[in-house]
Amino acid sequence: MRDGGGRVRMPRLEARVQGKVVVITGGFGVLGRAAGKVAREAGARPVLIDYAPAPRGADDGAITLGGVDLTKPEAALVAMNAARDAAGRIDALLNIAGGFSWSTCNGGKPWIATTCQGEGADLWWPCKDHPSDEPATM
Repeated sequence: MRDGGGRVRMPRLEARVQGKVVVITGGFGVLGRAAGKVAREAGARPVLIDYAPAPRGADDGAITLGGVDLTKPEAALVAMNAARDAAGRIDALLNIAGGFSWSTCNGGKPWIATTCQGEGADLWWPCKDHPSDEPATM
């Protein structure tokens, strides 16, 4: 959609996801839970998939599939089929799995790292990751 000045206008999130089934990998982590909440509040039906066990007592309308190792293609296929079977269809996939590690250092201070070893941190952060791509400023 374009406005009168020719600029592209995106419809509100609610208009784009209302009634849609959104699968969110990494769904039990901080970012995945937040994405699920936003999707749910916008009228979507989230399906949260994670390597961690499914949380107990999470009665928020989301379908949860825990204990799924998405690094194994067979497990990913089983999980996606289970998501489709539980929700009736899949309209969108938000892949958040495997992005961050949250821990504490020896002194008790928080430590956060990007952990997408096979793909690289440039999935999450703007990176200059090739020798020919020199930064313009420091």
